[in-house]
Amino acid sequence: MTVFVKPIAEYSEISPIEDAAHHLVHSVSGGAQAVAEILGKSRNTLSNEVNPYMPRHKFGLLDAVRTMKAFNNFSLLQTIAQHCGFAVIPVGCFEGVADTELLDLYANWHAEIGDTAIALKETLADGVISEDEYRRIEKETIEANQASFEFLARLKSLIQHQGE
Repeated sequence: MTVFVKPIAEYSEISPIEDAAHHLVHSVSGGAQAVAEILGKSRNTLSNEVNPYMPRHKFGLLDAVRTMKAFNNFSLLQTIAQHCGFAVIPVGCFEGVADTELLDLYANWHAEIGDTAIALKETLADGVISEDEYRRIEKETIEANQASFEFLARLKSLIQHQGE
């Protein structure tokens, strides 16, 4: 039986996504054995699927999602998003949360927008934008965006479906 592995010259070409999949499976509590049990696979099969030096074995999309959800570890999702030029913003689960939280989330969203405006105002005061000032604005903007998505997720959880 011949086992295909990447030539040594290609070892440096491991993608961040392959590395993140391998790390996810082997770093969660219980490691590859625990993940394999959840997925109904043998540990060896799963280890081969996330081994970047075994390109013929594939870690499937649904297996990746099941693993991330089972262990509440979304590092692979974050790596995929970053690789494709996107950001992942967790919005939380709002089942069973009191409706009054909607107003709190709305106010928090606007407070974060205010923090962004303050950072921008202070940055532009001297007419020069430093790297640190940019990072502060970026951080505040990301926090404002996250707050907006949290608000939308909570609002969506209140949708009443016909027949309920």
